[in-house]
Amino acid sequence: NNSSRISDPTNSASSGQTETFLGESYPNPATDEVNIECNVPDGTHAVLKFFDMNGRLLTTKQLANGQQLVTLDVHFWHAGVYMYEMIVDDKIISYQKMVITNK
Repeated sequence: NNSSRISDPTNSASSGQTETFLGESYPNPATDEVNIECNVPDGTHAVLKFFDMNGRLLTTKQLANGQQLVTLDVHFWHAGVYMYEMIVDDKIISYQKMVITNK
């Protein structure tokens, strides 16, 4: 399992989720849409940013607090390798790679 996790000790006393988690996209490779599981600690601001391999930002998804499944429509993306990163409170927490194939 290559998913990334990081603990947030400043949030450990709260009653909500305390661990930031960014899972691998599935299916991978994908053709039409990808799903990404993630968890955002309560009281934080988080986004997912998606880039091509040239570093060009393709889209940004705002994340709610808590555990969630993000679905992204990629049917119009060219075949290739892409990166996505989770940013929590303006800090890059984790990043993953995903592959889009021809239809």
